[in-house]
Amino acid sequence: MEKLKGVIIANSKLKDELTAMLKTETVQVIDAFEHQKDAVEHINQLEPNLLFLETQAGELATNNFLAKLTKQPTLVFLTKDEASLQTFKANKLHYLSLPIHPQQLKQLLAQLTGVHSQLADKMKAVLGKLKLSEEP
Repeated sequence: MEKLKGVIIANSKLKDELTAMLKTETVQVIDAFEHQKDAVEHINQLEPNLLFLETQAGELATNNFLAKLTKQPTLVFLTKDEASLQTFKANKLHYLSLPIHPQQLKQLLAQLTGVHSQLADKMKAVLGKLKLSEEP
């Protein structure tokens, strides 16, 4: 299976920690940033599958930041704030509580890899059924 492409936006310590943890997983970290404002243009060019976003990591409000992305990757919020965790759970959003535990990361990645694999399989099936007509 092809690795998912991920981008991390988090403080320096968390960014380094998560990058190291992902080296043995199904995600290739293609870039990492400490600030949301520095990441927008790069994310739009790189088009990652996953975006690991520390909720306290930027000067821009998260909604404003996400609105600037041309393609929405699957978001994984990183937080230690209990109110945020409850909101993410209630809305069935992807998240990792801080500090990140390896088992929690493995479970999340297994879930996300399965979802992306199912989407890829469905896309292949749809494309296989299409017959393009040739125009003279």
